Amino acid sequence: MKIENGSIHSLASSRPQGASPVDRTSHSGENAPTSNTKDRAELSEQARILAKARHALNESPEVRNERIEQLRQQIEGGTYNIPLEALANHLLKLLK
Repeated sequence: MKIENGSIHSLASSRPQGASPVDRTSHSGENAPTSNTKDRAELSEQARILAKARHALNESPEVRNERIEQLRQQIEGGTYNIPLEALANHLLKLLK
């Protein structure tokens, strides 16, 4: 198969019917760039909430899956005892 380069130039230089060339030198109208225009990005409210949640997750202590499973088994088996004194001390600290 032979590809001829001459036919590519004729395709690239032809315009679709009814199309006119673009004038790239004049910028009139409200979308015209100015010399003091700066790019700006805004986050949606959902993105802000997700960022806060991600930050809170990164700041939270590591989850100890073994301890959670141990407590789950104790609760299901009815052998879990609430450490009342430790709970009361913790609640008193929160009140101070």
